[in-house]
Amino acid sequence: MLWGAAVRGFMFNRRARKGAESILERLAIAPGSVVGDIGSGGGFFAMEFARIVGDGGKVFAVDIDPNLLEYVRGRLRSSGVLNVECVPGDSPGCSLPSESCDLLFMRNVFHHIAEPAVFFRNMRRSLKPKGRFAVIEWRAGETRLMRRHSAKESTIIDVLTEAGLQHIESWSFLESQSFTIFQK
Repeated sequence: MLWGAAVRGFMFNRRARKGAESILERLAIAPGSVVGDIGSGGGFFAMEFARIVGDGGKVFAVDIDPNLLEYVRGRLRSSGVLNVECVPGDSPGCSLPSESCDLLFMRNVFHHIAEPAVFFRNMRRSLKPKGRFAVIEWRAGETRLMRRHSAKESTIIDVLTEAGLQHIESWSFLESQSFTIFQK
């Protein structure tokens, strides 16, 4: 693993802690669930999901950066976590098994997706019937940086609705971020 990936993974995890308890509470993940952490970064949420779903559940940590996936694998080994599988992602949608996930989760990833309509249509296949998709994203336009690394909540809702998902809930408790939940 490259040293740079370890630094980035550490930084991603440090930022992920902010609001994490409230996020996890609202996701209401049941023990035994299967969760896909899309754009897992340093693995903070993948590790939290693994704890919640327990031995009877499974977590897919998905990222397009192989060095970050190696960082997550190292954290999993050192922590003795056995219910997380690291999966290389790709831009048109990752190759998770069809109808395998109770929840797909992504935080601060939407703005990186080149073809969101195609991506979410492909990802929808990974959800079980009544499976949920949680999207947390930087709110558009709050700072100059945020104009390039953000998305309007209305855009997120439009794209996921077009992909065949139903918007069921939104929260605004995260500073500078939207939090939307969709269902298959």
